[in-house]
Amino acid sequence: MFFIKILDKREKKIGVFFSLGILYFLLAFQFGVGYDYFSYIEIFKGEQEFNSIRGNGFLFYINFLKVITNKEIIFFITSSFIQTVLLYNFLMKLYRNKYIEKIEIYLFILITTTYFLFSLFNTIRSTISSLCFANIFLNYITLKKIKITSILYLFIAAMFHSSFFIGGLLIIIFYAIAKLKCLRKNRMIIYLFICFLLYKIKIIKIIIKFILESNINFYYKYYLESSMAYSPSDGSGVISIIMLMAYILSLIEKKNQTNVEKEYFLNMGVLIYGVSLIINESPILNRLMEYLILFQIFPLQYLMENLETNKLLKVLKMMFLILCLLILLKKIFYKPTREYVYKSIIFNKLE
Repeated sequence: MFFIKILDKREKKIGVFFSLGILYFLLAFQFGVGYDYFSYIEIFKGEQEFNSIRGNGFLFYINFLKVITNKEIIFFITSSFIQTVLLYNFLMKLYRNKYIEKIEIYLFILITTTYFLFSLFNTIRSTISSLCFANIFLNYITLKKIKITSILYLFIAAMFHSSFFIGGLLIIIFYAIAKLKCLRKNRMIIYLFICFLLYKIKIIKIIIKFILESNINFYYKYYLESSMAYSPSDGSGVISIIMLMAYILSLIEKKNQTNVEKEYFLNMGVLIYGVSLIINESPILNRLMEYLILFQIFPLQYLMENLETNKLLKVLKMMFLILCLLILLKKIFYKPTREYVYKSIIFNKLE
């Protein structure tokens, strides 16, 4: 990401490509990362049955790769390539359409403050699906029409993961709400405080407990108490309060926003962040939030862009970015769960 910052606008494309190249290497040559790694291998080898209802396209994709080679490494090499290309297209669309000014800051905040990086390892099918829809969404709001590439993205997203329909609908709903004129600064701040209060009293756990103890039955009910789908909690103390204050400050700085579409994205990010706080203790609901993570960080992105007016604000900006880095390091080194422990197949073979 820091390689991007030193490049001028004409070379920005190369900088993003280089940074994502490093990400691709980590993804392609992973070993045992997350809960689904060995399940993907078993599906590839035919040792685990895969229900076609969950994604016909995924079965076709697996069978196509097996024509090339029967070595499972091809699955991770190819899937990682698809993920990074989709992310690259998304980032460049944001930059070209002036929705973000600094790609390096957006990418840094995305990787450090959310579980997006870890979902790239752990939930390959759903991240491909969510990245496809994110690109479709940007194509539409930018051009106000459906491109041929959007149809291709739509086909891939729908065939790879059935959650596409719900996740895609959530993006559309949040964007539609974000455009409402009633979303004034004071109301949005109150909304954040209410969401934070519900998060602190763990309202979602109370609801889940009620559902589990009731006679309400539905598919995937057991996921409500499963730890397999991880919870992206950053702690309930100082960090969560600082993040709340950062989102509130982004709303206070909203008056400086002249780009209407960026204002919609800011509202959208605040709304998503509020919901993410409430459902933080629900692993299965957080899986659906994968579709919204790319839009959740826009308020933080715009706040960092605004903190450039004087030296004091630049210091605050640097302090916040250091905090973001500490959040990432805490996940990786302080009692890390399986999705936060990285191993490479290269070094594993050498051992």
